[in-house]
Amino acid sequence: MTKAGNVIAWEYFHPNEEIPHLFLIVQDYDLWQFKYPETKAVALHLKSIDNIGDFKFWDKMCTYQADYIEFVKTGYILERIQKSRIEKFKKSTDKYSICKLLSASDDGGVYNIAFYNTTNDINELAEAFYRDEEDIDISISYFITGYGDVIFSFRSNKVDVSVFAKRLGGGGHTSSAGAAVELIKALNIIHNATNSKCIYL
Repeated sequence: MTKAGNVIAWEYFHPNEEIPHLFLIVQDYDLWQFKYPETKAVALHLKSIDNIGDFKFWDKMCTYQADYIEFVKTGYILERIQKSRIEKFKKSTDKYSICKLLSASDDGGVYNIAFYNTTNDINELAEAFYRDEEDIDISISYFITGYGDVIFSFRSNKVDVSVFAKRLGGGGHTSSAGAAVELIKALNIIHNATNSKCIYL
């Protein structure tokens, strides 16, 4: 997939108009490409606001350069706070497991994974593992929803993680994918990762 939903929608409804820069930033984050230096800062600020569905907000951010610049500045502050939070998480080795993922595909691949429970900083925390730790191929995080399902999130810049998400009934992009799994099945995966230090997908 080479385009995010927001850009596809813009091109459909405004085929002869230039794509707003903010839309490209959102796409850049969604595809996890980071072609723009402010992408992470903008994404963090967008996650922190309540009026994300207000069209007046989007019109303002896409129209007035000064407002967008101020928005980015605040985002950089949030990014620094997030980096500090992630570093503290990684130093707490009791919060995650380093284990193996055995692929069920014909190639029988074996991958080193970082496996942990979190509802915060899912993308950035994953990147901090697979980008900064040379021996980590895939980051897998999980959390339990109020409906009793477990959401698994797969991230990597080395392996097509959509393959593993699809085997659990989910899907996604090559470097970013996920799946909602019923609790009993998910608990077996979690147990194997944290105790046997090996999961099979």
